Amino acid sequence: MIRNIVFDLGQVIYAFTPEKYMLGLGYNKEETAAFLENKVFKNLWNEYDRGMYTRAGLIAELVKHFPEKAADIPKILGDDFVDNVITIMSENLKLFYEMKERGFTVYILSNIFEDGIAHLMKRDAFLRDADGIIASAHHKINKPDHGIYRILFDKYDLVPGESVFIDDRADNVAAARELGMAGIHFTHLQDCKEQLNKIIQSGGNFQ
Repeated sequence: MIRNIVFDLGQVIYAFTPEKYMLGLGYNKEETAAFLENKVFKNLWNEYDRGMYTRAGLIAELVKHFPEKAADIPKILGDDFVDNVITIMSENLKLFYEMKERGFTVYILSNIFEDGIAHLMKRDAFLRDADGIIASAHHKINKPDHGIYRILFDKYDLVPGESVFIDDRADNVAAARELGMAGIHFTHLQDCKEQLNKIIQSGGNFQ
């Protein structure tokens, strides 16, 4: 029997749009893609999500690797960064509350940097309405490492076979399934709802 619904945040409940933000700052599409898709940038951002850098530390590392953007990086990652790139998808958020209203416990499991989740906890009430939150930066471990899922299970006494995990990345969903959770690779809202209802109706015997 399914009792717990576990949501990722980025591209599931929140839109994460750094490309749009950089374009709004005056960068062209080529410059934006070259920066955000750079392997060094991606690796550093993953470490930021893992809690290995403060924002100031991340900025310093990025400036070191991208000296040609030394004047721009602090602007890109300024105080308004989170509010400009992380915004609620209102229709998606309705699913979170629908699950609560149907009697399921709802949790958040997200790769997210420490100052980001701290700001969002103050800004967005739904995070305070969750039955529990595991943020990667707080535990120094990112999905899809099995360890972060086990932290979720242990902290909130969850049975994997009674839990559904929803994430926009297939590798994160695969890891959840390997540990016994039902998993939904989120691509769009209607598909997610249909899969979720099938899993609930089947009692969890749905991959």
